[in-house]
Amino acid sequence: MMSVALGVAAVPASASAADAGSVTVLSTGGDYIKVTDSKWYCSSLSNGSVCIRYINNFTGVDVKYVKTGGSKLSVRFSYGSHVRGAATSPGAWQTISSGQTKSTVWNNASILGDCLQGHMETKNSSGASAGNFYTPVISKGTTVCDGW
Repeated sequence: MMSVALGVAAVPASASAADAGSVTVLSTGGDYIKVTDSKWYCSSLSNGSVCIRYINNFTGVDVKYVKTGGSKLSVRFSYGSHVRGAATSPGAWQTISSGQTKSTVWNNASILGDCLQGHMETKNSSGASAGNFYTPVISKGTTVCDGW
């Protein structure tokens, strides 16, 4: 089971010109966000934002990183479901530089339901771990996700 970081940080709507108008600005202090749309829900990082959204009428999931600063990294994404107690296998490693956006899409995702959270694993240019980062927890159903 994936570890979980609770809380939601505000993300400026100007995180990326390509995302203008599609990043949902959140206030701090919630354990999860109940969603009824396919907007992006993001956690703010020092050099960008890691985000999650439902796609394809809630049958798929998309996780992305909008990098706004810092050194080139390798990133790969996964997501998990608290209710089902499972996580996807990580996607392929992708190289990202400042000013770029990278994502992994799961169409017709096998792990759906309530209480999803995206995960981004990172490596620096020498291949050493640069950390793990998490999106906010989102729920499309009636399940209460508090207490993760």
